[in-house]
Amino acid sequence: MHTIRPYRINTLFLSDLHLGSSSCHAESINQLLCSIDCKTIYLVGDIVDFWAIKRRGVGLVESHVEVIKTLLIKARQGTKIHYVTGNHDDGLRSLLKAYPFEHGLTNINLCNQCNFISKSGKKYLVLHGDQFDNQLKWDMLSKSMVALNIALMMSYQH
Repeated sequence: MHTIRPYRINTLFLSDLHLGSSSCHAESINQLLCSIDCKTIYLVGDIVDFWAIKRRGVGLVESHVEVIKTLLIKARQGTKIHYVTGNHDDGLRSLLKAYPFEHGLTNINLCNQCNFISKSGKKYLVLHGDQFDNQLKWDMLSKSMVALNIALMMSYQH
């Protein structure tokens, strides 16, 4: 039987896997992870959906646990993993405040944000983005109020 060798890449970015939620496609995620060999993986927020787990009152199903096992195996084999927290895994943010993981686990860096440096040397900030949710809500409310004000002013002119 011929085994397929993993596709080699430098960096993989994954976000919003929502392990623990019923909408997660864990089998496909695990298939992807098993089909690649990469130096670095950035898990960019909402990887484990603690909100869904709490809401459902059930732990992770086996296929979701398999994704975590695959990631841990990759880390043990030398893949550097940056786990950037998101709003659905905000329990990890509390953990980071209490116990900063300055040195991380073996090849796993748990953080709220980190940097990515491209082959060309450009530096990128990697974060989930939910930090801006409140600002976006206020911006949308502000824009809605301006639009409403304009509409009211125009209706009074006629």
